[in-house]
Amino acid sequence: MSLKDSILLQTMRTILKQSGFGSDSKLLNLDLELYTKTLEWKQKRGLRPTKPYSDIRYMIKLLEFSKSYLSYVPTFQYLKQEQIDSLTKVKNLLNTFAHTSKPTVPKEDILELGDAILTLHKSFLATNYFKENPKEELLTYQNECKQLLNRVKDIKQDIENV
Repeated sequence: MSLKDSILLQTMRTILKQSGFGSDSKLLNLDLELYTKTLEWKQKRGLRPTKPYSDIRYMIKLLEFSKSYLSYVPTFQYLKQEQIDSLTKVKNLLNTFAHTSKPTVPKEDILELGDAILTLHKSFLATNYFKENPKEELLTYQNECKQLLNRVKDIKQDIENV
């Protein structure tokens, strides 16, 4: 189980699927609409990924941007500043990790990202937009994240006790 490539990726997919964008083609269609109708998306997006449903930072960027353009994406009406703040925190951490050349990620960084992901889960679950299966999926990913963080904390504690 990987914090970023499993838990966070599946979380983002659940969020987007519930909002009607559960595939590469649907995200690419939304991207095209935002690209043709707004100058800002052209500047913010950067390179258009070929598989956006697998690109966590792109999905986060798309949600952040769409909050200001709800007329194009009315299914994102549930997004409030709390959700945007939690997305931004996760994206900033991912950007930091992507631009460092450390061969391994320090446990403190893993714990910080995990805490940010848990905050993201809490904020999205608090919207009450996610019901039944999507809500259960988010709760499952939240529990997996907690379990993973507990294992990292236990390892960190064992190292400190040596």
